[in-house]
Amino acid sequence: AAPVLQTQLASDPSVMVRTASLRGLQTMKAGDMSALMQTALADKDPVVRRAALALLPGLPITPAAKATHLSTILKAGSVAEQQGALEVMGTLKSVESRRLLASALDALDAGTLAPVLHIDLVDAVQADGAPGLQRRLEAYQRKQQADALIKAFRAGAITGGDARKGQQVLMQNPLA
Repeated sequence: AAPVLQTQLASDPSVMVRTASLRGLQTMKAGDMSALMQTALADKDPVVRRAALALLPGLPITPAAKATHLSTILKAGSVAEQQGALEVMGTLKSVESRRLLASALDALDAGTLAPVLHIDLVDAVQADGAPGLQRRLEAYQRKQQADALIKAFRAGAITGGDARKGQQVLMQNPLA
């Protein structure tokens, strides 16, 4: 089944088929997962690319290969893909993913990180939990002269986020 799924992932006209093929290949642990990720991350449809991002943490590839995929997305992906890449980075907790997070913090300090990604970066750093990254967030907060972290990221709080997730919280969370 693996060759059929690989062909479908690469060329089927249906987004659903390509996404299901990727998930099937991941479940089967069939083929070179790094090459399959490159195929999925290069797909023309953002749904397939986002599905590939979601699978990345569980793939049997090296942390360096995962970081390479994430770095590519951070440089050239859509906003939703960049947000997804930051989310994944926070879960990896590897030396390579922490380097990418530190790089994103550098961009934040330099004012070159898009405000739409600020909250995602904060979430990723907090999910990772590395003390050095946490200290950098605190330093940024002090630099912004904000008494709360969210005030330091006001621009990101206004422009960033994921409307779909926000709607789910509003509609499905009993506390909301």
